[in-house]
Amino acid sequence: TAEVALSASGGSGGYQYTQDGITYQTDSIFTGLEAGVKSFRVEDSNGCQASTVLTILEPDEFTVELGEDITITKGGEGQLQAVTQPDSFSVSQTEWTPATDLSCTDCLQPVVSPDETTTYELTAYNENDCPASDTVQVEVSNDYRVDIPTAFSPNGDGENDILRMFTFGVEQVDIKIHNRWGELMYEQTDVQPGQGWDGTTPDGEDAQMGTYVYTAEATFVNGEERKISGSFTLIR
Repeated sequence: TAEVALSASGGSGGYQYTQDGITYQTDSIFTGLEAGVKSFRVEDSNGCQASTVLTILEPDEFTVELGEDITITKGGEGQLQAVTQPDSFSVSQTEWTPATDLSCTDCLQPVVSPDETTTYELTAYNENDCPASDTVQVEVSNDYRVDIPTAFSPNGDGENDILRMFTFGVEQVDIKIHNRWGELMYEQTDVQPGQGWDGTTPDGEDAQMGTYVYTAEATFVNGEERKISGSFTLIR
């Protein structure tokens, strides 16, 4: 709803205001008005009148979106990304339900780390105290693993140039890569996201096309240790 404040001048004073033409008031402020065309009239103590017509526009709807459901591994964490619309509204208050396993409850992008699959609901309030809500499910998976592609092509085209591991529920992973003659081509301890083999030898030369063997030792967030091995193809 909207609020309209009228201002009258001239005449003999003692102004009376009306919006419906029936009920008059000395207060020049009208509240609780719905969208639409509204007529207002003011009358002074001598009965002289003036009128005006205003159009009250429908306000933009305040919304919040939490996006698609996410999956994390047990013992891991993920981040929720709440987006409010329109940008002209500022958020004055947030309420998360449940308010557990969140890095913050007064923010729009908390880090979540539940031990079991949980549906979170966010209710956000804008500066006009209008609420908007959305929900997102955080699925907790026990699928701890290390995935390594079966091939990569370090040819400098910007696509698949680095052999990277994809880890799920891993606390630490070490990897070694050897060629078919058993020569060590690459070694990395405690591999970090984004790290991987660029297809060069320890001397900085381009490694030959062919099959390579990897061995990895992974420690998962549940304390399990696992040795992993396999092969992949280097293509140029």
